[in-house]
Amino acid sequence: MIISLSQAIERKRKELLNSAHHHELISDEVLSCSRQLDDLVTLYLHKKESFLHVSAEKIHTTIHVHLEGHLNILTADELYGLMTNLLPSIENVHDITIDLSQLEFTDSSGIGAFFQFISQTIGKTIHISALNVNKSVSMALETLEIYENFCELNRTGS
Repeated sequence: MIISLSQAIERKRKELLNSAHHHELISDEVLSCSRQLDDLVTLYLHKKESFLHVSAEKIHTTIHVHLEGHLNILTADELYGLMTNLLPSIENVHDITIDLSQLEFTDSSGIGAFFQFISQTIGKTIHISALNVNKSVSMALETLEIYENFCELNRTGS
């Protein structure tokens, strides 16, 4: 599924209006959605392309995943593609490390894709570690009030 930046802005605008209708204007939900819309509009105004480069390497019983760029509504399909390619080779895997040091931006759609990736390991004995979580990603996770859940992955695995 390919979504243009203008389509993403329109979706986020509708999401913001809906959120503002159901929550106080200064609620975390409305403010988070507003920030995400601002980020999309900024991308559009600067004509900055949203990209995500996803690479994965399997070494023995560990898969090392590296994300670079923007994990958002426009690029989430890249992560879904990685999931599709990795699932057949996940049988003899004990660890997955995900390097987020080069992830510049994420929004709620991107985080949803990330957690969808993680959910594919539920019920398997695979430990997932998020490495080098930068300030941008941790702020997005804190805004969505899921930072503690995300950090818990490093302690317990999926």
